[in-house]
Amino acid sequence: MITNIELFNALRNVTAKREGSRHRILMELYTIGEGISQRVLVDTLHFKPATVSEQLEILINQGLVEKHIDMMDKRISVVSLTNRGREEAKAMVHKREQDLEAMFTDLTPVEKDILYSLLKRIMIK
Repeated sequence: MITNIELFNALRNVTAKREGSRHRILMELYTIGEGISQRVLVDTLHFKPATVSEQLEILINQGLVEKHIDMMDKRISVVSLTNRGREEAKAMVHKREQDLEAMFTDLTPVEKDILYSLLKRIMIK
């Protein structure tokens, strides 16, 4: 019988196996569509602040992300995608859609409904 830990790890690996922290940061910024505070990014992604800070520096050096001080509150760093970062994130979204299509292609519509309802049930708790 499968343990809860094995099941959790399998579910986590389905979505996370190809997505590192930089990838997830880019995707989150793309989804939001505008600048976001570094603190909100930490809270949204459930990463350590040091991880976000380190990965943002790499993304900034790659020309994918820019960071500036919020004009209303000088204590807040706002991060956003550059044009190049937006294009890269758009390509990632397209790739993710293709990967998900391939991942679920063997499931029938009924099986997809069952999987969805089971995942919803465990997410509510």
